[in-house]
Amino acid sequence: GQEAGFYRMLEFFEKDQIDWGDYRYHDFYKTLLALKSGNKALWNGPFGGEMVRVETNTDRKVFAFVREKDGDQVFVVLNLADRQLPEVIFSDSNHHGSYRELFSGESVEVDKDFQLAMEPWDYRVFVKQ
Repeated sequence: GQEAGFYRMLEFFEKDQIDWGDYRYHDFYKTLLALKSGNKALWNGPFGGEMVRVETNTDRKVFAFVREKDGDQVFVVLNLADRQLPEVIFSDSNHHGSYRELFSGESVEVDKDFQLAMEPWDYRVFVKQ
């Protein structure tokens, strides 16, 4: 029920109804599922790329990783904190490259000077160009 914005836990052993019709996350999930199916880095098991952690200056609040397979590469940054992070700095280089941010379409060059400001619970999905 995530695509319908369903916020309560479903009963596991009982028939539980979802109020279908308000698909406010439809475009979000459609975009993610298209990326997963079309990008070899995100394929399952041995068919996809290994997830490699990208260290940051705030690893207790940010989870960042890169996956790569056969020229496809995805760099993901997740702010798991309930507060703004004005300066997320990345210390590894395994994520450097030219990307397009999945949801905004913005082209981004990720290099040693790349930093992000992130809102609470913010996320970025960068796809190698």
